[in-house]
Amino acid sequence: MVGYHKPISNVPLRYLRILFTANT
Repeated sequence: MVGYHKPISNVPLRYLRILFTANT
């Protein structure tokens, strides 16, 4: 997550879920 303006905590849970599912 390099070059990100907003903190990771600001990332919506939906995005995290999508990333998690895509990573698995």
